[in-house]
Amino acid sequence: MAAQQFSPGNQWAVSLTLQAYRFPLLVRFEAVGYEPVVSEPLTQGRTQVTYNVALKRPNLDTAVQGVVLLPDASPAVGAQVALCTAEKGVTLGTKRFLDRGDSLIVTADAKGHFLFPAELIPCGGSRP
Repeated sequence: MAAQQFSPGNQWAVSLTLQAYRFPLLVRFEAVGYEPVVSEPLTQGRTQVTYNVALKRPNLDTAVQGVVLLPDASPAVGAQVALCTAEKGVTLGTKRFLDRGDSLIVTADAKGHFLFPAELIPCGGSRP
């Protein structure tokens, strides 16, 4: 796949040339600090497609986040939290998750709070 990017002002144009692929195709648009957007399925026979995307800042009210507490209700500082989906998984090691390179693992902060950034949520943008 070859890609070209153009940036006039705050707008971007991306041109992709795919050489080896299977239909249907999905194109995922990502930018740091924004929710990912996935195109509708692209089917065989369409040689040129224009897809306009309006990226949105994440809504923290619907983000995958929470607080990890110990049995005594104190924050579980430094606890690992893994998000498992159809595309992503984890392996449990001794007292911690083993990062397989594609795992979605975050660490709870000093208050036990964790948050999975929108750019980590797998293709489709859906949350489990």
